[in-house]
Amino acid sequence: MAGTHAQTAIEGLLELLDRDDIDTDEIEEIHLETYESAKHVMGGGEGDRHLPQNREQADHSIPYTLAVAALDGQLMKAQYEPDRITSDDVQSLMQTITVEEDPELTELFNTGEQPYNITVRTTEGTEHRIEKTAFEGHPSNPMSWEQLEAKFHGIAKDVYDEDHRREIIETVKHLEEHDTSDLTALL
Repeated sequence: MAGTHAQTAIEGLLELLDRDDIDTDEIEEIHLETYESAKHVMGGGEGDRHLPQNREQADHSIPYTLAVAALDGQLMKAQYEPDRITSDDVQSLMQTITVEEDPELTELFNTGEQPYNITVRTTEGTEHRIEKTAFEGHPSNPMSWEQLEAKFHGIAKDVYDEDHRREIIETVKHLEEHDTSDLTALL
C-alpha cells in the first residue's frame, strides 16, 4: 500500500534485509538510486519527504514507506495509522534514507521498468546492495493468481469476512460467466 514509484524499492529493501539478515537497529544508512520520476514525486524532488504528518503524505514518501516496511516487515493499513507515522523508530530510520536519481535508471524507466539500486550500510560499516528492475506485480514481473489472492485477502481482511472475500475472488476468477452487476453487488 504505497505509491507505485515506491513498490520496487520496498520489495527490494525487504529482500535485502532478509537475504543478508540485517537487523534494522544496525542500519546506519539506506541509499537509493532510482529514476527521475521516483526521485521527483516521492523521493524529495518536490520537497522534503522525510516529514510526513498524515496518511496521504506518508504513502507518497519513499523514506517513510521504506522505513516503516523495514521495521514492520510489511506495509498495510496499520502502518498508516497516525501514531505509527510519527513514532520515534520510524522517524529515526527515515532520516537515514537518501534518494538519488541515476540517469541510467531513468533510461530503464523510459523502457518500461521501475528500477532501484539499494545500498544499506550498517553501523559496522558493512555495505549490502541489491538491484531490482521491477516489483512483483509489475507488467514485466506479473504475480500468479495465488499471489493475487493472498494479497487481496491481506488488504481486504478488515473489510470483508473470509467467505465474502472468497466469493469476490471466485466471481473475478470467472468474470466472463457473470454480469458486472454480480461483482458490484459483492463490493
